Amino acid sequence: MTTDLIPHFFAAIPEIFLLLMSLVLLPLSVMKRFKEVSFIHNACIVILLLSLTMIILNNHEPLTAFNDMFVTNKFTQLYKIIIVTTTSVVMAIMPDHLKRLHIYKAEVPILMVLATIGMMIMVSANNFLILYLGIELQSLSFYILISMARHHILSSEAGIKYFVLGALSSIFILYGISLIYGLTGSIFYHEIAQQLSILENPTSFALIGIVMIIVGIAFKLSYAPFHMWTPDVYQGSPTSITAFLATAPKVAAFAVMVQVLYVTLPTLIHIWQPLMISIAVISIAWGATAALFQINLKRIMAYSTITHIGYIGLTLALLEAVALNRLVIYLIVYSITTIGIFAILMVLNRNGKAIEDIDGLKGLARDTPWLAMVLTILLFSLAGIPPFAGFFIKLSVLQVALEAGYTFSVILAVIFSVVSLAYYLKIIKCIYFDEPLGGLQALKIDQVFARPLVIAIITALIINVSYVIIPVDKFLLIPHANDLIISGND
Repeated sequence: MTTDLIPHFFAAIPEIFLLLMSLVLLPLSVMKRFKEVSFIHNACIVILLLSLTMIILNNHEPLTAFNDMFVTNKFTQLYKIIIVTTTSVVMAIMPDHLKRLHIYKAEVPILMVLATIGMMIMVSANNFLILYLGIELQSLSFYILISMARHHILSSEAGIKYFVLGALSSIFILYGISLIYGLTGSIFYHEIAQQLSILENPTSFALIGIVMIIVGIAFKLSYAPFHMWTPDVYQGSPTSITAFLATAPKVAAFAVMVQVLYVTLPTLIHIWQPLMISIAVISIAWGATAALFQINLKRIMAYSTITHIGYIGLTLALLEAVALNRLVIYLIVYSITTIGIFAILMVLNRNGKAIEDIDGLKGLARDTPWLAMVLTILLFSLAGIPPFAGFFIKLSVLQVALEAGYTFSVILAVIFSVVSLAYYLKIIKCIYFDEPLGGLQALKIDQVFARPLVIAIITALIINVSYVIIPVDKFLLIPHANDLIISGND
């Protein structure tokens, strides 16, 4: 029996390792001898890097484990690498920011590790029950992280909103799962796909179940019109937590959406494809338009996220290998660029206070020219201005959508891409042309906490500037597009 369990533990060894280590660190964090927060924080970074090494070295044939409830393959490996890397980077750059907010506590990195475990489980889930458990582990961790700044009323408000709407999305997913189970008698992805392929005309219960599952995941991804929590939660959360929320969970949720659509529902593409295209275009349009009226930087980034979720979502409806490859590349570049922008916001302060609004960036070009230059490049990249990485990944997504025949959707996406340029230019105008307000300060590079921040900023700059020469898929050795298609029992 022990021999039979070995492959199961081998398939899930990164998750098991992280779980055991977090259970060790949690009691240590309250012991007097180990109560130094930096010890727990650094230990969490180390265990994340060790788990990342395990994922990379765990390059074996596809495995299913725990009665086929858990799967690991090239697809899951790639998404886990992105998730764990993103979490490690955000965790490395946050200490100084958390100290300034007086919330530098041992719970923060441990909760981030637990959220990461939840995301990894979501990616490797092979049935809806395990998927739901992963979603809840991630969500429960974020409820606490978002509300961590208890002295800040917006943080408490953001936590409540995320909790209520997160619970609502979970209800949608659970009810959708129950309807699908009632029809097919299974919660396993491949078994559901087989049962649905037999049905010539799915019942209304099946259609409602499919739509509710997609809507529930769309809540997590901030698709419009299910995005209402995003601006408030981004604004109320501590900036470093917002950087985490804006990146890793989106990667995990897109991995889940790919598995639900490509593995479970490929025979019903005629039902979910119009829905996915519609909410993608709505997200692009609403994100670009609503951001025009915002002055808070994190709210602008929230609407920017909604817009980019729409662009990434265009690839989901195409059901082909090339689209999956473009989706992964887009997620990587988006995550790197977003972390770079939030890192710059964490570096800066005015008269000892965090910069919240666009006006807070006035005089940045005069006081800290190199940060002004990097921020401008990263904003241009998000806007899709050549020759930066954002332009090429947007172009590649639109090309795939155009080749698939979604001409009208592509035209709308291009129009609203031009619209979105306005709010990015509004920020750049404050940086270079408005009168300085005074009191703008940045962490000095020789400060120990500034080094990870500076490395993150410079890395984001290099990736965005050098993409025209070395695309990220070549630089990071992303698997061939055909390797990202999930089929059979992989």
